[in-house]
Amino acid sequence: MNISRNFIAIKPLLQQQLIAAMNLVGTDIAPANLPSDLKLMSQMIPLHRLSDNAFVVYRCAIAFKLAPLWQLSAFDIANQLVASLPINTQNTSNQICLDFTIEVVFPGWINFRLSSQGLAAWLQQSLQTSPNQQGQLDKNQKEAHHLFPAQYAHARCCSLLRLAHQQDLIKLQDLSFKTLNYPFIEPHPIPWLDNDQQVNTTTGQVQLRLVHPAEQHLITQLLDWQDAINIQNQGSSIKLASALSKAFETFYSSCRILGEVKIDTPKLAQARLGLLGVTQIILRSLLQDQLGVAAPTEL
Repeated sequence: MNISRNFIAIKPLLQQQLIAAMNLVGTDIAPANLPSDLKLMSQMIPLHRLSDNAFVVYRCAIAFKLAPLWQLSAFDIANQLVASLPINTQNTSNQICLDFTIEVVFPGWINFRLSSQGLAAWLQQSLQTSPNQQGQLDKNQKEAHHLFPAQYAHARCCSLLRLAHQQDLIKLQDLSFKTLNYPFIEPHPIPWLDNDQQVNTTTGQVQLRLVHPAEQHLITQLLDWQDAINIQNQGSSIKLASALSKAFETFYSSCRILGEVKIDTPKLAQARLGLLGVTQIILRSLLQDQLGVAAPTEL
């Protein structure tokens, strides 16, 4: 399934696709049993990202909720929903194409696996799109000390990006990190995909360069933040900032960027710098836009 949209929160996007499929299937199966407020069900559709071991796989349990309404097995409902999911192959300059492999798992789970190409598109768009600003949260100053790790992580991201620019590994248009514009002049786009290697014989796809567990864990934290942006409160924002800063620290200590990596595998170094760029943008939004504290750019 290919989905083209100009926003990057994956969970609500999948929920909207499922609502469209429910409208189609429900009309043919049991119109009298359909909820009257189906368009409002996006927040009620049970959908979550599986553990990091599965990387970017979202699992939906809506078939189990519909089974008693439609008087069918959850497995049958799941299969009919998948067959009715809308397909959109449109891809324009201001939209991203998120490519998913969909699987129905007995007794009725629906799994959406984001492809390497889809994830690369998501990461690139995350660099180019300013996060949705939900308004500044009221923050108790007693909580400020909990945010220091996130502030440190933001400053470290800026420092590493600035250093890479000085060493001509990347070219940035603004070293102050104050603007909301796309930060990278070169390379553009970021070499997220490992085009130098052979296509995966199992999936038939080019693989993501970022395969280290620390890289993938940081990516999942970024995905979770974007999915939660519309339901954040002060407590959840502080929790997300803490989780993201811890994931960054693990990434920073495990994945080298300069030195031998820069010399031997410059495209991997650039992909890691792209991941740093996404992390910096989201940390800045969390700190400044959500929690109303400074996002320092220097240590």
